[in-house]
Amino acid sequence: MKLSDAIEGFFICKTGNRKGDFSPKTIRLYQHLLSNLTKSLADPDVESITSQDLERFMADLAKPERELSAYAQDNYYKAIRSFWNWAVDSVNAQPSHKSLRQPIVIAEQVIPFTKQDVKRILSACEYTTRTSPVSRKPYTQSRPTETRDKTIIYLLLDTGLRIGELSRLTMDDVFMDHGTLRVLPYHTGKKSRPREIPFGRATKRWLWQFITEYKPANDRPVFGLTTTGLSRLFTRLGKSAGMSGVHAHRFRHTFAIEYIRNSGDIFSLQYILGHSDLTMCRRYLAIVQADAQNAHAKASPVDNWL
Repeated sequence: MKLSDAIEGFFICKTGNRKGDFSPKTIRLYQHLLSNLTKSLADPDVESITSQDLERFMADLAKPERELSAYAQDNYYKAIRSFWNWAVDSVNAQPSHKSLRQPIVIAEQVIPFTKQDVKRILSACEYTTRTSPVSRKPYTQSRPTETRDKTIIYLLLDTGLRIGELSRLTMDDVFMDHGTLRVLPYHTGKKSRPREIPFGRATKRWLWQFITEYKPANDRPVFGLTTTGLSRLFTRLGKSAGMSGVHAHRFRHTFAIEYIRNSGDIFSLQYILGHSDLTMCRRYLAIVQADAQNAHAKASPVDNWL
């Protein structure tokens, strides 16, 4: 069986709502990566592919001239491993992937927003700078989407939602009486567990104002923006605020760190964020602990007086 045919069968078997199936996003990513593997190996019979073939492919990805990040190389590794785990049992492929070493990925540096950062972003929701077509001079004008944009910022900072979760949120998932959101499974997998998470009074006021102005349909996405649309919104707001690195996940980091700083426990944080384990929550905790150590070093009367 040709590698391309085996890969086609792999995705047929991994598409659905059963345990172990992939999300549409993962399928799109793995299709792209495994397609590149197929082209590189010239679509041989899957049974003939050796560990040396896969090792050479991964080594080629790591060459400096390819300019592929360790994160991107790790995605290739995961796609190959997933496919071969299936292919060994399903199409009699050799376990050629067993000798592959997973690329070392340095964890993303967590840099939360400061209080002043958030104020600048919220101010950017109110006005935008444009250039006059006549005088060619810049001028400011009110943003017609101020209510929507501020509601999005408040919601992200108050709940730690992922960008995909925010884009899929419908009015059926918003319980104003209880002050909670229902985050439904997108698909099977570690990010698919349903959960109900709270939001505070200030967010509730902005949500009420947004719902009053925009009147979103119950069964449609509340904000009417895709993940791409949301990412573009954050880029525009960052540019208007004179800031770089304004993206949805940074709001999530900020929520998590402030939650711990204000005495929230990591177990409830794990639930709110929808993490499958405590790994990321422990990273947030370590940041807060480092802050406490630095503050102690600056403020201790023993170290400063004696």
